[in-house]
Parts: sequence; structure tokens; C-alpha cells
Amino acid sequence: MATCNTCKGKGSVQCPQCKGKGTTSTAIKTYTCSHCSGSGVVMCGVCKGKGKI
Repeated sequence: MATCNTCKGKGSVQCPQCKGKGTTSTAIKTYTCSHCSGSGVVMCGVCKGKGKI
């Protein structure tokens, strides 16, 4: 198995919804990102979180 090039072996990548911030904002309020639950990262779709392919 080789290291996943997408996540560099970490198993997670920056959240595309919040761009790694963990929050999303409107003109009025800031919310926790529902896509990553505020962590700023999501599971790598290429290696499915294993870090290896």
C-alpha cells in the first residue's frame, strides 16, 4: 500500500464547505459547519480515511 497523495497519509482533508475554518457565516451570525461538525476537516474520499491506497 502506498501513502495517499490526496491527504498525504493523514486520512483527512480540509473541509470544502468551510475551507478548514470550522464555521460558516451569514451577514448576521456565525454557525458551526454542519459538514465537518466544526473540526475543519473531513474524511479523505480517496483513501476513505485510511491514509493508504
